[in-house]
Parts: sequence; C-alpha cells; structure tokens
Amino acid sequence: MEENREPLSAIAIEKKLQLLRNKHFSEDTIALVKSDYEYGLKEEEISLYLNKSYDIEQMKILSECLHKDVPKDVIDIIKNTKYSVHQMQVSLEFYEKGVPVQTIKEVMDKGEKPITMRRLYEEVLEQLNKVKKQIPEESEYVKALISQMDEVVAKIN
Repeated sequence: MEENREPLSAIAIEKKLQLLRNKHFSEDTIALVKSDYEYGLKEEEISLYLNKSYDIEQMKILSECLHKDVPKDVIDIIKNTKYSVHQMQVSLEFYEKGVPVQTIKEVMDKGEKPITMRRLYEEVLEQLNKVKKQIPEESEYVKALISQMDEVVAKIN
C-alpha cells in the first residue's frame, strides 16, 4: 500500500505493543503486530486487521495482503468479518493467480464453501487462459491477412 516503508524504532514499537497489551489483545496478535511494524507497515494499515472480530488466522491473511501490496479494493472484499479464514485464503490465492477483482467479489458474496470457491475460481482461470491462447492465434491470422492485402496492393501499384 505504501511505497516508503521504514520500520519504527524498537522503543516506538514497544510503546504501541504495550497499548495493545493494556487492551488485552492476545500474545499471538501482539507478535503479528510487532512483526508488521518491524516490516514497516504503518499504524493505519495494521488497524485494518486489528479488530477483535477477527481470529489470529484471519489477521494473518490481512497482514499478508498488506505485505504483498494487494490493492485496497481487493482487501475491502476479503476483509469482511463474515468470511472464514479459508474463504479469505482461497480468494487471495486466486486473486494472485489472475482472477479479476469483480469475480472475487461475486464469488465471495455468494458465501460458498472454500472448496466450491476454489472450483469456481479455477473455472474462471480456465476461461481466461482459453481467451489468452486465442488472442495470439487471431493475431497471427490478422497479420497474415494484412500481409496478403499488402501483396495485393503491391501488385495493383
């Protein structure tokens, strides 16, 4: 999300972690937050997952999204607390494989089981790959037609 990431000082991080301890966050959550601060994530970014409605595994998925600079619109889809960690994982995985954002949103909105989501995303990827294979073939066909037209024009001139 941010290009210029500089970790906070150890003292600044410890102060922020102490605030979390005072709010009774789990040690797993505090360890994740510490790691993210050391990585260079900003407080606004970390606050995205610092919600007691998430379990630690969901927080880790959102942290991973931030580390991978996943666009905000995708994170906004994935971060809904009604989704399980497995639904979040599958959607992130297939976003990274090239499934369009709109498709991710549509599949997530259906609330399918992760195994069904995986199958739907795989079908979309298959269709995308078929289209990608057709484009070069059609491109070659167009180039051949242009070449033939050039020859005809050359003969006319």
